[in-house]
Amino acid sequence: SLAHGWTPWMIATPSVASMPALLQLRRLEQLNIDGNPISNLIGLGGLNKLTKLYFSNTNVQSVSPLNDLPLLDDAGMRNLPLQFANFAEYCIVNRFDPIALGNVRGFMAAIESRMQADHVDSNDCAAAQNWAQSVTTLSLNKKSIIAVDPVAHFRALGELNLFDNLIADVSPIASLTGLQKLNLATNRVVTVPRFGSNGLKFLYLSGNQISSVANLSGMPTLSNLDLENN
Repeated sequence: SLAHGWTPWMIATPSVASMPALLQLRRLEQLNIDGNPISNLIGLGGLNKLTKLYFSNTNVQSVSPLNDLPLLDDAGMRNLPLQFANFAEYCIVNRFDPIALGNVRGFMAAIESRMQADHVDSNDCAAAQNWAQSVTTLSLNKKSIIAVDPVAHFRALGELNLFDNLIADVSPIASLTGLQKLNLATNRVVTVPRFGSNGLKFLYLSGNQISSVANLSGMPTLSNLDLENN
């Protein structure tokens, strides 16, 4: 039988919608489920001999189960409706298939040097998750960053510096409720979101393309605001 014979397995016909039958194949070392309507990888950790896994063009929304595969050294995961419920999921995608991150790839590349400085192994995504939740100050200036979606999971941030990047959408930053200082000068910001921090005091937005600051009206703690050259 397949479970006791070949270990690589490719599903060629895109009609497999669930994993239970596959999870019985405990000797699998390689699995390709590209293009099938599978929506989750729950239970994948039981296939602990897997070294290669490919699930591009599926309906998978979470890559967290890959954390339970100790031998995995190669994975492909393009064109997925990923939800990125935590920073660990960004870490997993960045580790195995960074191109799948799209514009977020620049942020993840920029943050690696900070992780190294803090002695965090960027391939240990559980450790990276714990680290992200504890960081209070983050400076990623002049890194050609386009998208900052992962920053929404840095819940302890009090200071965030993103000077001189290529950022247009700053909505992920709006969810950071502890921010006191934010530097977004020299980016491509057009719309200022309604920031979730009630304690934001320093806000630097010079050198952007902002036409309306209406969302700043409900920020009574703001003491320093720079809007030069908008």
